[in-house]
Amino acid sequence: MDIKRIIPKTKLHYFYDSLTRYRVRKQLDICDNLIKYPSCLHSLYTDACNDFSRYSNIEETFVTSLNKRKQLAFSGIINNTPQLLALFDEQRDLKVEKNITLDFKYIEREINPLRTTKTIFETGIPGTSSGVGGLDFIGINKKYNPVLGEIKIRDDENVFYAFIQLLTYCSELFTENQIDRINRNCVFGKHEIKSPCCLYIVLYENNSMSAAYPLIKKTLELAKAFKALLITEKILNPFQKVGNIVCLDAIVHKGKISFRKIWEV
Repeated sequence: MDIKRIIPKTKLHYFYDSLTRYRVRKQLDICDNLIKYPSCLHSLYTDACNDFSRYSNIEETFVTSLNKRKQLAFSGIINNTPQLLALFDEQRDLKVEKNITLDFKYIEREINPLRTTKTIFETGIPGTSSGVGGLDFIGINKKYNPVLGEIKIRDDENVFYAFIQLLTYCSELFTENQIDRINRNCVFGKHEIKSPCCLYIVLYENNSMSAAYPLIKKTLELAKAFKALLITEKILNPFQKVGNIVCLDAIVHKGKISFRKIWEV
């Protein structure tokens, strides 16, 4: 088996996986600690970018044939991510109120950087699940920067979890080998993408009374501290140095979707 096609699992990915096991109170504590010591998250991220760089699967697409994918259709009800993504798919050109610099074009859903057929994870587990799930959506902004997005509906996880999730996917999607794979398969469309990558967290009907609500503000603090450490980082490529980190509120009215900025770093 080609060792380059064996899928690495980084410490950042293990950390992201571990968060699902913790209740909100514990996640609040973890976020607080990372705000105090942002170099810990910075190290996890830079190490992950470096470690995942050994993976190479340039010829294979990130998704199965698009013709085999189930077509999304808006039913008028939004209880899960695919139902909201149906509106993304219908409109494609998506607007952020009073902030056109954050407008973006929706391209595709469920893009998994790890997708590799006929291989294993370095832990020895078969790679049959490597194409399952992935990023909720990808897009491109007016400057042709790639946009990676995660959606959280009502009490579905939280902003902190989404931020760690996006950092994990960014570390796995923008190594030099993966950029070659992106370009070869025109993942972000016909236009050549430009660095850096942008991260979008989208909330829908967020509950201000939930235990996770304080994580919106705390994640903003963490994102600021994290991004400040990336400015002078020399080992990352330009895509991995991250551009806008944005938290948006999705607004649905008469079958149309728009967004309101909650915060931006």
